[in-house]
Amino acid sequence: MSWLGDVLKHLELSKKFTAAIFASSLAMLLGPKFFPSVLDAAPNEWRWLIAGTAVFSGVLLTTWTVPPICKWLLALPSGLRNNPRINVPTPQENTFLLFLGEHYPNDSVNLANLRYEKTSKLETLEMCAALHRKGLVRVNEYQDDLVSLTANGRKHALELIRAKT
Repeated sequence: MSWLGDVLKHLELSKKFTAAIFASSLAMLLGPKFFPSVLDAAPNEWRWLIAGTAVFSGVLLTTWTVPPICKWLLALPSGLRNNPRINVPTPQENTFLLFLGEHYPNDSVNLANLRYEKTSKLETLEMCAALHRKGLVRVNEYQDDLVSLTANGRKHALELIRAKT
């Protein structure tokens, strides 16, 4: 039975081949019903094999396509909620993006080195987390104090700089 594991492993690697087998077996099963003048019916001795192939390849295709679609559908509300075009940055976030764009457009800023006069460090960390969810800044995963602009963040900061002048 070790050959079965090898077959499944190779089918996993060849999704296009599995899709072609599925389409071919469906065409062999359903084609003669819809296009009797074009396709001849398969012999009765082979119909069980064709149906089994269609079911097997269909199940494989379903198990490959349903999880990514479900993951995308579940992430969609979060992505829309955190989209900077829909959820516009607050004035405080815009001020921080303007600061980053003017002083650190290509570098990371260390939040430990900033002077906290109008906001606390905790508020700044929360603001950076919100900007990170909106895709405008990148927070270093190993050190929360290092923050840099993403490509979208640089575009937004450039818009702010142009609007300022």
